[in-house]
This record gives sequence, C-alpha cells and structure tokens, in this order.
Amino acid sequence: PYRINPYRTMKTIAEIRDSLRAARHSLKQGYLLHPHTARYLRAHAKLVDQHLRLIWQMLAMPPGLALVAVGGYGRAELYPNSDIDLLILLPHQPDEPLQHRLQELVGKLWDIGLEVGHSMRTVGECISESSDVTVQTNLIEARYIIGSRPLFHEMRETLANHLDRRAFYLAKVKE
Repeated sequence: PYRINPYRTMKTIAEIRDSLRAARHSLKQGYLLHPHTARYLRAHAKLVDQHLRLIWQMLAMPPGLALVAVGGYGRAELYPNSDIDLLILLPHQPDEPLQHRLQELVGKLWDIGLEVGHSMRTVGECISESSDVTVQTNLIEARYIIGSRPLFHEMRETLANHLDRRAFYLAKVKE
C-alpha cells in the first residue's frame, strides 16, 4: 500500500493534492491486482487520515479543537468517490477569527481533492443534535483523527452518558 514518506515535508497544497492523487491511484492499482475489499476500504480511510493530518498541521490549527471522522469514514470504511464525513469538534463557540480559520481548513480540504461533508459543533451541540438516530449513529461511530484527544474523549463519554441504549436500539430496528 501507498505510504507517505514521514521524512519528506510537503509545504504546498499542490504537493498534498498530488500526494493524495498518487496514493489513491496506487491503492486502486493494488486492489486491481489483489481485490480485497475490506483491506482497500481501511487503507483508503488511512491514507485520507494522513492527508487530513498534513493539512491540519500545515494550517497550525488551534490545539483545543479536534478533527473527527464520522459515518462510514468513522468506521474506516471509505469507498472510492465517497464524501469524507467530518466533525470539527470545538471547545466553545468560535469567534470570528476562528470561523475564518475553520473556513480556510474546509476550503483547503476541497482544494486537495476531498469532497468533504462537515459539521462544526461543541460537545453540547453534539448532544443536543443527537436526538436524531442518524446523528447518534454517526457520533457512536466517530473516530479521532487529530487535535485534542481530551475533547474527543469528552464527547464520547458525554454521548455514552446521555444515550438511551434501548431507545437507540428500537430506533435502529425501525430504521
């Protein structure tokens, strides 16, 4: 599988976009030679994780935020041409400068060739939005990518404390 060289520093969006494109091509070629779907989906999620981390670090995102994979991407099952479902977890409501930084982050993700579906929420907003079974499922399947691990763990613990497991089960069966 394709791996990013940890000793090579990519300094531009074009370099990261080219790296992602080459990685996806290499992954596809490997799949065509040895078609193992589950391995392909995991490897695709992993290489997108690597490129997301590069952008996050390049932009020097504030340390109190967390970038979280949700949905199928959160399960590390990323199909070709799928959108990348992300939660940008915030410790508090963003002020105007942070809003601009977050918009820049999302823009750069699109610039490198990722079709991003994203939400920006505090832990409290995650919980208040989680009355919907689809949102609950996305949050349960959430996977940490980069940023504040304590904030990510706080979201997971808060969700676990607020989730009515029986109601969730019945809603999933009905769904």
